[in-house]
Amino acid sequence: MSGIVGLSLREPAAWADDLVGQMTATLAHRGPDSNGLFACPSGTAYLGFRRLAIRDLDRRADQPMSSSSGRTRIAFNGEIYNNDELASRFCGNRNLRTTGDTEVFLESFESLGETILSDCNGMFA
Repeated sequence: MSGIVGLSLREPAAWADDLVGQMTATLAHRGPDSNGLFACPSGTAYLGFRRLAIRDLDRRADQPMSSSSGRTRIAFNGEIYNNDELASRFCGNRNLRTTGDTEVFLESFESLGETILSDCNGMFA
């Protein structure tokens, strides 16, 4: 099972990158296949991820993942059982880079917002 960390700050702090990197490192046993870090441009929100690659082994599926537009980021763990159905319903006009459910969820979320959650069948965080 992969591992996710996050940090939200009221104002930017020079130490935040290092702290999120340390937090992510403590989860190395949860995700030995890759790790990633995203810091929002304002320096007030961070995502860290340790990946256990099971479904899509391609490096393009590493996280935190950016949507095709670059507006939305995600750190996702779990499985969406109806991934293929969601892809055909909500991502038909998008050129998906991966075969994983993370990208399908991300692109669907960007189009539909939180209402996509009612269409997802699975277990995820």
